[in-house]
Amino acid sequence: MRLIFPTIKSVNTRWCLKIPQYTIGIRVACLYRLEMIIQQILSYVNEHPDAKDAFEGIQKYWLVGCPSSNSEELQNILDLLVSREWLLISDGGFSPTLYWLNKDMTGEVQLFLDRLAGRDREANA
Repeated sequence: MRLIFPTIKSVNTRWCLKIPQYTIGIRVACLYRLEMIIQQILSYVNEHPDAKDAFEGIQKYWLVGCPSSNSEELQNILDLLVSREWLLISDGGFSPTLYWLNKDMTGEVQLFLDRLAGRDREANA
């Protein structure tokens, strides 16, 4: 199983250190679950490019059928996607912070999703 993260060298080190490191098996399972959550979020916004949602809406609507994640883990994933500029974020202020697809990065997001799909096809062949 080969994991594909958005250019792994750019992954925030602080975020990586929060991944449990008990055994290699647990780390791989954790990374795979995180990758599935990333894929689900990106697939959702790719299919619904005008979607905007707050944290709770993302948990409820964007991640249907996806492995559950705790709030801190999901926030770290959203922070990663914002740092990659694949998602944009509102300033929040007095209303909840909103997340949505950066339409300028649609091509890069699609390329990432295509790579994941290609890897999955190879694994099932």
